Amino acid sequence: MIALKVYRTLRSGRDWLLAKVELVQSESAKWRAAFTLVKSPYSFLRAMGLNPQMAIGLIFAGTVAGGGVVVKETLLDGPSFRAGDSGLYQSPNDAPIFYDPEDNTLHLIIDDTPIGLVSISNATIGTAYVGSVLPPGETNAVIVGGLPASGSIPETFIRTEYLLIERGRCTQLILDKIDAHEFNIKYNASDGQSITLRNGVMRRFSITGGEYLEREMRTPAGRYDQIKVHPSEGKIARVIEMRFTGLLTNGGPCVYSRIQAAVVDVILNTTGNGDGFLLKDLIVDVSCVICNNVDNREISVSQ
Repeated sequence: MIALKVYRTLRSGRDWLLAKVELVQSESAKWRAAFTLVKSPYSFLRAMGLNPQMAIGLIFAGTVAGGGVVVKETLLDGPSFRAGDSGLYQSPNDAPIFYDPEDNTLHLIIDDTPIGLVSISNATIGTAYVGSVLPPGETNAVIVGGLPASGSIPETFIRTEYLLIERGRCTQLILDKIDAHEFNIKYNASDGQSITLRNGVMRRFSITGGEYLEREMRTPAGRYDQIKVHPSEGKIARVIEMRFTGLLTNGGPCVYSRIQAAVVDVILNTTGNGDGFLLKDLIVDVSCVICNNVDNREISVSQ
């Protein structure tokens, strides 16, 4: 009897000790997880299945809002152009018409309803970040402009009062089939360049169109496998301003083509593939009434 009482006492002490050890281990694991989340929130969110834009957006929102607001503005609202989410968008709508978290292309179709602004800035594109590849069958990191004729569907253009291409970094920058009233190319550096400015007839024009001109398709930053901006098939896209600034790209050229513009500014871009001056990495062939070619220099630029 005495032996049984001693056994029960020892068992009770053992169980109490093991419970305390399990509690300490559990708390230790929770603290390690918390410190890991604080130390590397981006990696944690990516591991949870969020794409790069949603992960970045959730982190940035968390720095300025409480937990409830963060959830509302990042997860419950769904992907959007203004948040920098990839997807297939059709202006003037901010929500994508198709979204697949496995497809990291930012694809904007500009409908024939005129809008006020298309702006993409400070994005990393193509193979410029680890783990990224161009979409299958694609060779360009950035494609902006109209579409070639296809069967009975005529060639299309983007028509804009103002186009800005500024502070970009491309392995190759190609501007062709652009008709502008005023074309300014200034202070660009490239590993070989070919700039051809032809006499044009484009008049200075404006975009009109009522209430939708207040609409803006603006995305501030993001990581994308590719950026594509073009009109709907067979239609002319009309935008007051188009701005592409601070785009860091790799893996393929940046191409701007089939654009009709009142004013085009191409300023302070750096272009090069590290293949020498004989192979041209800045290729410009445009028509303009007022043409300004100012201090564009060939320098050695590698990827």
